Amino acid sequence: MKTVFALIYIVFLTSCTSVSITDRKQLMILGDDVIYPEAFKAYKDFKSKTKLIESGKEIDQINKVTSNLKTAIKNYYKSKGQKDPTSNFAWEVVLSG
Repeated sequence: MKTVFALIYIVFLTSCTSVSITDRKQLMILGDDVIYPEAFKAYKDFKSKTKLIESGKEIDQINKVTSNLKTAIKNYYKSKGQKDPTSNFAWEVVLSG
């Protein structure tokens, strides 16, 4: 029984990782290599089945906020002397209607 608990403890311990900005610890049951392909597939499916709003005040405002967030993230990591983990993100924001 002690061996089982020791193995479970080791699995949980090795599955813990830190969040980059807050340094908060979190349990990673599935890695990014598993989650990202499924998320991209679900996002693509969502976009194909939903009417997207491509112009107008709302989407302009959303794009402006997104641009500001990208700049803030870049500046934050630059001020910390760290590599921006979002630098290779393919940012895309959509508005469904």
